[in-house]
Amino acid sequence: MPKAEKIKKGKSNKEIHPNSRKASQISKSIHKQEKKQKQKEHLNERQKALREKLFWFKCEIEPVKDKYSLIEVSELILKYINRFEKRIDEIEKLNKLNEELGRHGQAHSAEYSALKLVREKETNLINDGCFEAPDITNRVVVKVLRDWSGELKDLPKIKLKCFKKMSTNCEDNILQQNSREL
Repeated sequence: MPKAEKIKKGKSNKEIHPNSRKASQISKSIHKQEKKQKQKEHLNERQKALREKLFWFKCEIEPVKDKYSLIEVSELILKYINRFEKRIDEIEKLNKLNEELGRHGQAHSAEYSALKLVREKETNLINDGCFEAPDITNRVVVKVLRDWSGELKDLPKIKLKCFKKMSTNCEDNILQQNSREL
C-alpha cells in the first residue's frame, strides 16, 4: 500500500503579514513582471505598425527601379499618408445620404474618426520632420526591401530615415533630415 504524503510544516502554511518584508518582495516581483509584460506588448505593437508601413512601401516600389529620387520619395510618402482617402470619402457620402434621408446619427463614426486621426498624426509627423520611411534613395535598402519576407526579425536590416516637409512654396517636396537604423 502506498504511503500517504507528508504534510510539510513551516513557511508554506503560514500566512504572510501585509506589512512584512516578504510581502513587499512579492509585490515588487509582481510589479516587475507586469512592467516587463507591458513593455513587451508596447514593443510588439510598434514593430507591427512599422512592419505594416514597410510592407506598404514594399508593395509600392517598382520592380525595375533600383533607386528613387527625393521627389519620388515625397510622392510615395504623400500617397502613403492619403491611403485612406477613398474610405473617408465613402463614409462622408454615406453620412450625407443619411442626412438627406432624415436619418439620425453617423455611419461608421468610430472608423471615420480613427482614419482622420491617423492621417492627421502622420501629417503632423511629416511637418515636424519625424516621419520615418525606408531610405529608398539608397540602392542597397531598395534591394533589401524587395527581398524582405515581411518577418519581424528582419526589420533591423532595413535602414530608415526621417523625412520632413520643406518650408518652400512646393508642398510636395520633402527633405530628408536625419538618418538612423532601426
